Amino acid sequence: ISILPLIAGIVLCIKSKNHKVFFNFIALILFLAIAREFSYGRVPFCAIEGSNGHEFYPWKHYKYGYLANIFVGIYIISGIIYALINKIWLDIIEIFKKVPVPFWSFLTTFVCIFIQEIYEHNFENTVVEEISEFIIYTLTFCIVWIYYKKLN
Repeated sequence: ISILPLIAGIVLCIKSKNHKVFFNFIALILFLAIAREFSYGRVPFCAIEGSNGHEFYPWKHYKYGYLANIFVGIYIISGIIYALINKIWLDIIEIFKKVPVPFWSFLTTFVCIFIQEIYEHNFENTVVEEISEFIIYTLTFCIVWIYYKKLN
């Protein structure tokens, strides 16, 4: 369920008529977040049999598992190259002149990222971690929605 706001954000980005470079780049980032939620394919394909469904074989367990990290790296580099070739900074400058930054949404997102990181690495409480991730994804959708509505 936590990926639904990310999918909705991608749909908005694809539907956008203005500032296509910016919205395409955001869609690439949101797709990467969805892939990360699925551990780049390990969730549906690499679960350890007999486990509770939350334990997975590491990529190094598979003969060509190392390729997963290479493909993710290529995807990230391709997105950065796309942004640089299309001079995304010009689009961003123009967008920030038109639409003010939703300060509280960004601040809450960063606070939830901080909470999520603390709970992921220091506590065994996955409920707080998952709720924080869901809030992050929902706020990300809200930010995309704000820019989509103001720019289209």
